[in-house]
Amino acid sequence: MNNFTNATETPRVLFIDDNAILADTVEKSFAADGNIAVVSQCKDLPSALTAQDVPMKSCDLVLFDPSQSPAAPADTLSAVREAAGPVAAIAYLPETALEIARQCLQSDYDGIISRSRNTEMLIDAVLSVSMGGLYVDGCYADVRAASSEPFLVGTEILTDREREVVRGIVEGKSCRAIGDDLSISGKTVETHKYRALSKMGLACVRDLETFARRNAWVV
Repeated sequence: MNNFTNATETPRVLFIDDNAILADTVEKSFAADGNIAVVSQCKDLPSALTAQDVPMKSCDLVLFDPSQSPAAPADTLSAVREAAGPVAAIAYLPETALEIARQCLQSDYDGIISRSRNTEMLIDAVLSVSMGGLYVDGCYADVRAASSEPFLVGTEILTDREREVVRGIVEGKSCRAIGDDLSISGKTVETHKYRALSKMGLACVRDLETFARRNAWVV
């Protein structure tokens, strides 16, 4: 994952796609949300990008579909970053493009999301990546499980038991049910829960659920 060189409070996104209607729809949705700025569109294939063709120096994140390029995802990403600098990159893929998704995970993409998702989920993905997270759409769960990424992104600071507890919470289990699974009391589960939330900088279970969704936990 990458640190933005030009990061601002409002992520600046370059959207690249060969579907002009979709590009316009995404730009309008981001503008209506108010938390993301589309600084430019490139209605061309990512393989055609050059620093001279696309005004990318002022963007923080590039959103594009590497399956539209004849080049390998890693080569496409290299071309994007050669033109734009060390920006974050989200692959906007067809849901069935599992092999390309696997290659993206192995090629330092910061996020992967299906083109079939609604704009609300797309906005979540962009905001998650803009805050330094890794976003992997749940439809690529099997691909991610086979990757080298941690099982629960953002929980590296937790103990194994705390991680087991937060996983159970996100699965919708009660503290008593989690305790039964782990052979500990519900009160002990509560203690682990609050310690985990505190370590992660989260205030409540709802915040944990949002965090899990934005980091595409596989549970």
